[in-house]
Amino acid sequence: MVRYTIITYSKAREFIESLTKEEKARVDRAYYLFEEYGTFLPSKYLKKLKSVVWELRPGNVRLFLTLKGHEAYVVHGIHKKSQKTPKMDLELAIKRIKEI
Repeated sequence: MVRYTIITYSKAREFIESLTKEEKARVDRAYYLFEEYGTFLPSKYLKKLKSVVWELRPGNVRLFLTLKGHEAYVVHGIHKKSQKTPKMDLELAIKRIKEI
């Protein structure tokens, strides 16, 4: 099993810092689980959206990330407000991934 190192980009870090204490605790727990189990996490916690975009799902927060080797780059985050992932946010995540 691959152990991942999580690297959080500044825009995603700003989003995480704006969360409530409870939401931050969920993000920390999701980071820990992802570092331990990687892509073997159940879809409750992690979902592949596109070939290069994954969605880490701590509670009602969604963190978009990509995998490169043993590193996971968190590039964008949102609050979940609807069942469907907003196309604008997905496109922004892909744009930021291309900058890596």
